[in-house]
Amino acid sequence: MGILTPNIAKLKHEKRVNKLVKTLRNNHVRHLAIEALVELNDRRAVEPLKYLLKNKNRHVRLAVVSVLGKMPYRSAIKSLCEALQDDDYEIRERAILALGMNNKGLH
Repeated sequence: MGILTPNIAKLKHEKRVNKLVKTLRNNHVRHLAIEALVELNDRRAVEPLKYLLKNKNRHVRLAVVSVLGKMPYRSAIKSLCEALQDDDYEIRERAILALGMNNKGLH
């Protein structure tokens, strides 16, 4: 990792959700930041993740749909419903699966 690359593990350990959200802009560590946000399971991460559902890279959108499916928040469910409109069949399919799994314990 380069000098300017954020230390995702440290940010996760310190529960620095806002800083992790900012790292979502960095293509080199985005996947690590997404994983860290899932593990922290913080409601503040839903809105920035929702924004990534519009990313051109389908792999980013697939990852975000999977993450939102693990978050027990109504705002995550709403974002998954929006993902049902994606042009990519696999993203719509994953959103359906995530919605089916994320129907308990909503906050």
